[in-house]
Amino acid sequence: MTSIQEEIRDVSAAISALPLAEEPFVHGVADRFLPSALYRQLSDAFPDFERTAADPGDVADGDGQRAFERYRHRATVTPATLRSATLPRPMLRFAAIALSNPVVETWIRKFTPAIAAARDGTPWQTHPGGTFEPGVEFVADRTGYELPPHTDGALKLLTALMYVGPDEEDAEIGTCLFEPVVPGTVSDGDQGYTFDSMREVRRVASRGNRCLAFARTPVSFHGVRQVAAGKSRRLVQFSIKYVL
Repeated sequence: MTSIQEEIRDVSAAISALPLAEEPFVHGVADRFLPSALYRQLSDAFPDFERTAADPGDVADGDGQRAFERYRHRATVTPATLRSATLPRPMLRFAAIALSNPVVETWIRKFTPAIAAARDGTPWQTHPGGTFEPGVEFVADRTGYELPPHTDGALKLLTALMYVGPDEEDAEIGTCLFEPVVPGTVSDGDQGYTFDSMREVRRVASRGNRCLAFARTPVSFHGVRQVAAGKSRRLVQFSIKYVL
């Protein structure tokens, strides 16, 4: 069995090799991103994870429920909760790799130029003394889930989505990358936008072991169109925040 240190090196190398595109904002897409054994074990663990989800009918309606409780089952792991998290072992192993210092540092190096260009310098240059807070979120989206265009909150530095599922592309449950219909539109991360206010520039189809990663900028508009009946969407989301 491959050691966790070897997998940390392999994941760090995959991050370093990730090709970046500039439009509609800086992002990278790569297939076969995780080492095959690590991905296979992670994928095999998702059915057990999904069995812990609440029945949609048991979740009360209310503000924000449509996106994040009624139609989305998720579990978040941070460095502080890694030891106490109760998830399938392959998920905890992946979280330990993703949250390791070498992997976090490699992600930061990869996207530092994009972060600095969008913010007139990086937050750790303009506001030293803060801390990097990485997190891993295991996600299973049900039929009906949708996420309108947004840029993520201003504290977030970057996001990496790793899709879990068949080795065939499914654009219907992919992630859409947008540009505003009105030129010059920017977001501080607090506003919500409609699909009609954006023009879809690229759709990154869901595919098992595909990674989509991007820096959070005022124009990193992305979202998910409603998951159609009979479909589900599995992924792992890695993110880093800079907190003062």
